[in-house]
Amino acid sequence: MLGREVQRRLEAQRYFLVGSGAIGCEVLKIWASMGLGAGSGAIHVTDMDMIEKSNLNRQFLFRPKDVGVCPPTTNHHTTHDTQHDTTHTTHASL
Repeated sequence: MLGREVQRRLEAQRYFLVGSGAIGCEVLKIWASMGLGAGSGAIHVTDMDMIEKSNLNRQFLFRPKDVGVCPPTTNHHTTHDTQHDTTHTTHASL
């Protein structure tokens, strides 16, 4: 829709997302569906939280098996399943 050159530029950029909770999940879903970071670029995600059971009803990327895991790690696996070409780097510090 935007043209090949614009898509190529979007894929080549590096993106940094702070927080991968409710809003961050939606942002990552949109970025993955747009192919951002799928070329020579990358998506970097950081979040210092742990997934809790109460997160499961409002954050679609998380599953019951993810409780106790850092969100960036789970987000990486889920979005990579959707968009294989996306380069994802997670930064989680506790």
